[in-house]
Amino acid sequence: MLVEAVQALVGEQNIVWNAYAALGVTQSIARGLAASPDAASWILLPGDMPNVQPNDMHAVLRVLDEPDVLAARPVHAGKPGHPVGLSRRLGIDWSKSIASAGPVLLRALAHAHHVDNCSPGVIQDVDTVADLEGLSP
Repeated sequence: MLVEAVQALVGEQNIVWNAYAALGVTQSIARGLAASPDAASWILLPGDMPNVQPNDMHAVLRVLDEPDVLAARPVHAGKPGHPVGLSRRLGIDWSKSIASAGPVLLRALAHAHHVDNCSPGVIQDVDTVADLEGLSP
């Protein structure tokens, strides 16, 4: 039932199901990225961040077009947020173990290009009912 509901929401988009989801979110990310090996870049947007604006995502993707940028993330009020953008130029083979990609990915994220002046939505995640009630429309 859940599978059909999700497919109805995303239409023709490719859905990647992770049999190893219990191993953590990084496994899910790796599975999704491995399913799109020909992409020039990827944008990772957690599902609990409903106020991220399309302009924020476009800004991250634009920065990834720069040849020396391997990772990018939006910033609001000095705080880095999501979505995180990753360039194919990282050279990570996502079909292999996430553990093998870990050091490269961590280094890229530590030195990610910050995209300043993004909307507050890039740092607003919903983890509790209070978080949900505190969101502005």
